[in-house]
Amino acid sequence: MARKRQDGALKWRVVERNGEKYVYTSTSHMENGRKVSDETYLGKLDADGNLIPKKPYRSREEREKVRSEMTIDPLEGLSVKEYGAVHFLDCIQRRIGLGEDLVRSFGLSGTTILAMAEAMAIGDTEVFLDIDSIFERTILRDYYGLSSPMDSPALSGFTNSIGKSTANVDEFFRRRVERAMGAIAWDLTTQGTYSDMQGLSEYLVKNKDNEDLKRVKTGIATDQRGIPMMLKHYPGTLSEQATLRTFMDDLKRYGKDPNECILAYDRGFEVARNAKCSLDQGFRFVAPVSIGPKAIKRLLTDFVSSKEKRTMVYDDHAYTVMTSKVGLRKADNPAADGSANYEFTLAGDEGHGSEGMLDAFVCFDSEKYSNEVQARDRAIDALMKKAAKIDSEHPVEEFKRIAGNMAPKFKVKADGRKVVVTLKNNSMTFSDNRAGMFIMLCTEGIEWDVMMKVYDIRCYVEQAFDKKKSTDRRFRTGDKISMEGREFVRFLALMLRAEIEAEFRENKLDSKYTVEGTLSNLNSIIALSKGTWSRLDNVTKTHRFVFESCGFETPKTVVKGVSAYDFPIDDVPGD
Repeated sequence: MARKRQDGALKWRVVERNGEKYVYTSTSHMENGRKVSDETYLGKLDADGNLIPKKPYRSREEREKVRSEMTIDPLEGLSVKEYGAVHFLDCIQRRIGLGEDLVRSFGLSGTTILAMAEAMAIGDTEVFLDIDSIFERTILRDYYGLSSPMDSPALSGFTNSIGKSTANVDEFFRRRVERAMGAIAWDLTTQGTYSDMQGLSEYLVKNKDNEDLKRVKTGIATDQRGIPMMLKHYPGTLSEQATLRTFMDDLKRYGKDPNECILAYDRGFEVARNAKCSLDQGFRFVAPVSIGPKAIKRLLTDFVSSKEKRTMVYDDHAYTVMTSKVGLRKADNPAADGSANYEFTLAGDEGHGSEGMLDAFVCFDSEKYSNEVQARDRAIDALMKKAAKIDSEHPVEEFKRIAGNMAPKFKVKADGRKVVVTLKNNSMTFSDNRAGMFIMLCTEGIEWDVMMKVYDIRCYVEQAFDKKKSTDRRFRTGDKISMEGREFVRFLALMLRAEIEAEFRENKLDSKYTVEGTLSNLNSIIALSKGTWSRLDNVTKTHRFVFESCGFETPKTVVKGVSAYDFPIDDVPGD
């Protein structure tokens, strides 16, 4: 028999789980000579101990009836799709000939590749699973008259096919390089991956990201407006000189005359053996130089006492500049890969310039000096305060860990569990002499204004890398072929976004408009259509301003089945 409450009802059993009190009653009966309990759930107790009864049980028929009453079966007819961003990106891709180059390189599949890249640009996403949802909510599919599925299996298969189509990808890069005029910027970075990538990824001895991951090297080339035009992946341990030589070989193979362009390198590529490689290949270049080699340090010393310094202006900013000559000679020790190594020389050095000569611009920027000294002194002050709080069994090691690359500026000794820290005078003197300084190396005959303009272009490739690395530090696949296909589509999306950034920068809109915000805002332009009837809604003054500022007509009607290229269909390669 179940126990009774005083009022005659069955006695409650209260169970507390996750802060909630659940109420049950129990009855019992005999089964095969054994007492068996039957428990019934009544509900929950509120804060005052009152019972909140459970919701009454619904039969299957009742549940299906409720579901049917709350389910709306969509009628065939009116279509509502986001339109503005798709149309804007199509205007952008036509301006740079992206659709044409894709279709001429990949055949009619090039339109599908373009649409995938536009979807990634619209969504500001690196995740391929998002492409399908973007196709569903925008007019992309109807805009280009596509019928290809965009679900995960279809995308995986298609990107794998792109990765296998190395000749098609190479032809696309050739066409992009052919369009580039003037300076070309080249930079290299490493990306982490958990996968072996069929031997492409390798562990690096010096990993600046401090990640215990294998690395793949990625190179990006941009034109003088900052539009990416070529992407290459290399094994993680391949030397910079080898990647640079491959890059220049590719430029020549694509028909680029070395005399028609100037290469802009990032800091690190200016090492003597890379400079020698560039001279041997016949390419002119500009590169900021690291203050490491002895000859370069001597240039800083010469600058202090030089009477040849003069004020030079670029982009309304004044610099104090000394020009000099830097030579190349063969080094006694070979490079790490066993190849011939080279080093910089100055006038008076033995063998000065025996392997080539370069121009050097030693520059002092007073504004840069102030900013660097302020930043350094704030960092030193913060480190001294942290040092005073150290309480460790190994205080010196703890301070060096905290100080990082600023540790060499200090004299450090242990005092029990504490640490005594003082600044090194010679280190601070060198830092003061170096602040505000930068040295540019370039092939002979490049003028100041040209050198500075090319130097600015180098920033564009850095921005392209920053965007690419900030959105996805992993390749999300262990298959090298699939990775190449996915990275190619991501690269196309990066091209589109870089062109928009260039348009905004050149039209003085970059302080007010961002790519992400603009594409999101343009998506409020809606295409309504039903049968043969269609209409655009929500076209605002802001939308018209963006289109017209970039030299495009503001859309007035819904267009569908647009060709991604402007040449006869007979000229398109087969699928």
